[in-house]
Parts: sequence; C-alpha cells; structure tokens
Amino acid sequence: MGLRKVGFGSILDEIKQAEEDVWTPNFSTVIECELCHNKLYYHELILEGRVLADACECEAIKIRPFPASIAQYEHFLGVYWDGRYPKIYEIPYEEYLKTRQ
Repeated sequence: MGLRKVGFGSILDEIKQAEEDVWTPNFSTVIECELCHNKLYYHELILEGRVLADACECEAIKIRPFPASIAQYEHFLGVYWDGRYPKIYEIPYEEYLKTRQ
C-alpha cells in the first residue's frame, strides 16, 4: 500500500484533483419520432446551458423547458408529442460522437 496523507493538505489535494478531472458522459439519450424517424440527441438540445427550441421534421415531437422549483437546475426538458409515442433510449457516447462526424 502507498502512503496516504492526512489532514487538510490531503483534502486540498483531493479537491484540486477533482477540479482537474474532466467528466465525459457514458451515454447519450435519443428521442426518435415514430412518424418521420427523425432522431433528436440530448447533447444537441442543450447548448451552453440554454434549451434550444428543436422539434422533429413533422413537428410531432416538441421539446420545451419545464421549470424546476426545488432543484439545482433551472429547468428540466419536457418531451411532448402529437400522435404516436416517441422511442426514447440511450446509446453509448462514442456511438453518438460517430453520428456527429
């Protein structure tokens, strides 16, 4: 076993390491329209902390912010649809990146 520091110095080192770590997602949520088969990706709906007004080509799916009153977020994403229920599933983040290239 390696040596472990104790005291405030150890805590500050752990905080510094956590701040330097870059988080990468494991999955990306996909919302697929059953009518036009258009796919909306979660990572494209959010841009710099604001919700984009984005919908599928046939406008059967609408994405709108839903206010969050007791949460650390300003809002949640609400998925609204007309007609058939959309498919909502997750794909690996690496697969999502391949679709964007």
